[in-house]
Amino acid sequence: MTFPFEFHLTPEQREREGVERRELSSIFQVYAQRLVARLSTTGWRAHASLLEPPRGDWLGLARRFLGTLRERGRSCVGTALLRALMERERVVDQVALPLDPVELMTTAVRIWPSPETYLGLGQMLLSRGRVAEAREVYAYLMRTMDLDEDAEHGWRVREGLGLAWEARGQRRLALGCLEKSALRANAGVGPLVAAWPLAVELGRLERARWLAEALDARVQAGSLRLARCLDGLAARRELGERSDWLPPARMASEVRRVLGADGAAAALCRSLLAPGVS
Repeated sequence: MTFPFEFHLTPEQREREGVERRELSSIFQVYAQRLVARLSTTGWRAHASLLEPPRGDWLGLARRFLGTLRERGRSCVGTALLRALMERERVVDQVALPLDPVELMTTAVRIWPSPETYLGLGQMLLSRGRVAEAREVYAYLMRTMDLDEDAEHGWRVREGLGLAWEARGQRRLALGCLEKSALRANAGVGPLVAAWPLAVELGRLERARWLAEALDARVQAGSLRLARCLDGLAARRELGERSDWLPPARMASEVRRVLGADGAAAALCRSLLAPGVS
C-alpha cells in the first residue's frame, strides 16, 4: 500500500465540494464498518475501541445525501459506487456478492483524505488481519501529522501503531507507543488497558504501577468504556493466540497489589487471570 493515495484536492475543491465529499466519505465508513463486523466478528471486537464509528443508518443517510445532491443539481465523485451499494441491499443472498470493506475504506480516504478516514482505514486493516498494511497507515500519519498539536487524533495514531506492533509480536515497541498515547491528557482508556499487561509481561515495574494508577484515576471499574476495552483486549489475545498471561515472578507482588486495590486496573487484571482468558 502506497501513501498518499492518488488524489489531489485543490483549496477550491475543498471549499466547493468539501461538504459533499466529507458526508459521502462518512457514509462509506458506516457501510464498511457494518460489513466488517459481519465478516469478522472477533477481528472487529479486537479493534473496535480504536475509533468511535460514525453513527446512523447508512441507507437512510445515503438516500438523503443523493436527494440533497439532486435538489442542488450537483454531482459528487463516488456516487455511482454508492448507488451500487444501495442496489446490493435489495439482493436477498448478499453472500453471493462479496465486498472488501478495506476497499470501501480506501474509497472513503480517496474521497475525503483526513485523519479520521486514515484512522478508520488503519482500524479496518487491523480488523481484517492485515497488520503490515495497518502499520504503514499509522506510520504515514506519524510522518505527516503534528501529533503533539493534534489533540483529537494524535493519541489515536500512537494507539493504533502500538496495537499494530503488538499484533506483530513487538511488545517493547508496542508498549512505547501505547505509553506515549496514554500520556496525552485527552486520551481514552484504550491505551492504558493495552499497555498495562505488556508492562507486566516485560517486567517494567515502575511503568506498570503508573499505568495501573492512571487507569484507576480515569475510569470506574464497572464502566461500559472499560468493559468495551476489556472485550477488545480478550479478542486481540484470541487472534494473536496469546491467551496465556503469565506475569514474571518478580511482578507477582505488583499483581497482588493491583488486585487488592479493587479498581479498574484490578478488573483488568482479573479479566486476564479468569478461566477461559488466562
